[in-house]
Amino acid sequence: MASDFVSPTHPREASCAQCGLPLAGRGIRAVVEGQERAFCCYGCSLVLQITRQPGEAGTAHALLIRLGLSAFFAMNAMMFSLPAYFPFFYPSSPTDAGEGAFLLILRVLSLLLSLPVLGLLGLPILVQSLRQMRRSPFSVDALIALGAFAAFGLSAYNTARNSPHVYHDTAAMLLVLVALGRYLEASAKLKLSEGLRTLLDQVPPKAILIRDGAPREVPTEDLRAGDRVRVLPGAALPLDGVILEGRGHVDESSLTGESRPVYKEAGHRVAAGTLNLDGSLLIEAERVGAESTAARIARLLEEARLTRGDAERLADRVAAAFLPGVLILALAVFAFWLARSGVESALLASLSVLVVSCPCAFGIATPAATWTALGRAARRGVLVKNGASLEVLGSLRRIFFDKTGTLTSGTLQYAGCMSSSDCPLPQPELLQRVAALQSQAPHPLAHAFLAAVGDPKAGQSVTNFRYHPGLGLEGTLGAEGGPQMFVGSARFMERMGLRLHPAIRGAADLEDAPGKTAVFVGWDGSVEAALFFQERIREEAAQVLEGLRAKGIRAAVLTGDRVAPSSPLTQVFPALEVKAGLLPQDKVQEVQAGRRSGGPVAMVGDGINDAPALAAADVGIALGTGTDLTRDAADVNVIGPDLGKVLWIVEYSHRARRTIRGNLFWAFAYNGIALVFAAAGRLNPLVAAAAMIASSLFILWNSRRLADG
Repeated sequence: MASDFVSPTHPREASCAQCGLPLAGRGIRAVVEGQERAFCCYGCSLVLQITRQPGEAGTAHALLIRLGLSAFFAMNAMMFSLPAYFPFFYPSSPTDAGEGAFLLILRVLSLLLSLPVLGLLGLPILVQSLRQMRRSPFSVDALIALGAFAAFGLSAYNTARNSPHVYHDTAAMLLVLVALGRYLEASAKLKLSEGLRTLLDQVPPKAILIRDGAPREVPTEDLRAGDRVRVLPGAALPLDGVILEGRGHVDESSLTGESRPVYKEAGHRVAAGTLNLDGSLLIEAERVGAESTAARIARLLEEARLTRGDAERLADRVAAAFLPGVLILALAVFAFWLARSGVESALLASLSVLVVSCPCAFGIATPAATWTALGRAARRGVLVKNGASLEVLGSLRRIFFDKTGTLTSGTLQYAGCMSSSDCPLPQPELLQRVAALQSQAPHPLAHAFLAAVGDPKAGQSVTNFRYHPGLGLEGTLGAEGGPQMFVGSARFMERMGLRLHPAIRGAADLEDAPGKTAVFVGWDGSVEAALFFQERIREEAAQVLEGLRAKGIRAAVLTGDRVAPSSPLTQVFPALEVKAGLLPQDKVQEVQAGRRSGGPVAMVGDGINDAPALAAADVGIALGTGTDLTRDAADVNVIGPDLGKVLWIVEYSHRARRTIRGNLFWAFAYNGIALVFAAAGRLNPLVAAAAMIASSLFILWNSRRLADG
């Protein structure tokens, strides 16, 4: 296997081929099985070379091969080194030749048992570092390996001259502890991103394809858009599509984070990776494979994992600048103790400095917390595109909301009917005729009307039906020759040549009133009635706005509607700042003004009409994306219509930010205090290695607590 350093600027080298972690600064390029790949460190390249298994399985296999054998030999070397630790049992100055020969045998056995450890763990790192000396200075791991070899060489020399100052066990166990720490760190990082693999694993490998009326089982990857698939009760959905036949409940918790099953029937859309609980569904494929919702969410998570935020880049710079300082300090400590106590003390003190100052804690302090938070948010149905957005959310000062579809439900409810005094039909019969006509229309207002009035009575047939998108609909009630009825907007009535009755002319002004919609009904040349619909404030809106206010975040509404004093929005939130009558470019200007006034700002909208404002904000939050993940302007996509998730991600980002700060503080404090003790010669290299592992594990444990948020 040939290897070299590589800069991770090329897209295919953006992440490690073994563990999948981003390549910060410089990486290692290695040729494995004739294919050049990029790695974050020599350990990952070695694991893939030995096991040919990328990811956690390969790392676990390498641990059994190397750490298991090395730990066995190192512990036995320590057992034969007992005379160095218990001089009251085995005096360092033997009184007779037999006792001296016995102690020499123990030292030789300790030396022999340490050799395999240096070969398994130390030599590969040392050889690799020597190869790349021309391109980059030593890494901390290489310096530790070099120090271990120096301690072993000095011990071998002292063994040859029968001196009691031997450190075979220290050199061997030091390499074992360092390797163990790296493995624990790497495996923990891999577990931080296990949600991504779990999401993809929820898509079944096979599906029941219905073709020419006959079912047959095929690999999911062979499905194409337009295929019809049968999904049985208890099976996961293999694709995104629309239900053609069947009804039942679907568990969408893998996408939305909501545990409550959702009722689905013909015409409803479903997504890959969700679970069909109790219905037999025939689904027509819309998106399969890499275009499915599960795959696109996985790609978003992968992109977020590889994007480094400001705190993470700062930690990288600190770790990079830390190494030269550590080298200078280690040399200074070696020179000081060499002049004061001899080469043995100097070697151990400088080796302790190298071990304890390993920037492992710096390297994982930010990404461990960030990746945990991104995974937890994804499980709650909130997709954050990168760690930088998570950091900004944790320091928001102002947040803007779109009104329709964001603070309001986006759906209208039937609010009543007004008919003219000359209307020849009583209102119940009028509503029944409108219901018969509306039952033919795939429009939200039709659904709202039927939900309030009910389905038309049997026998209400409709002929000559025609739907005019964006305007209205028309049709003949009953047999041919009956009057043609029109239901729609005032513009539609004018276009169809219907005269607006004077008694309801005032209702035309309500058609564009904030939060209200008027739908007119007419026949025989005149408009005889008006149906009223009104938008609903989301139930969770009050809790969200109050929660933001409690955190000191100012909230405002940007809307293109004219908001009147009687608007439901102003009635529920009289103190809320509302800026109405705004065009898309006006919303952008308001967001930019908010940014200039101080502090980061966020914009919450539906992700389509508000795309310019979402892009202009420090963080754009698209609400209610469902299975449509095309909201590229947004930094955060909330799957589903739950406005409460906006408050949750803001609060959770504050918690993640505190965790990152705590991790960085611990990393600085640990390295600073430990360096003082190591330079003073008060820290054994083995204790330093154990402390290094403990520091990394503490940071990983502290970060993993975010998974419970």
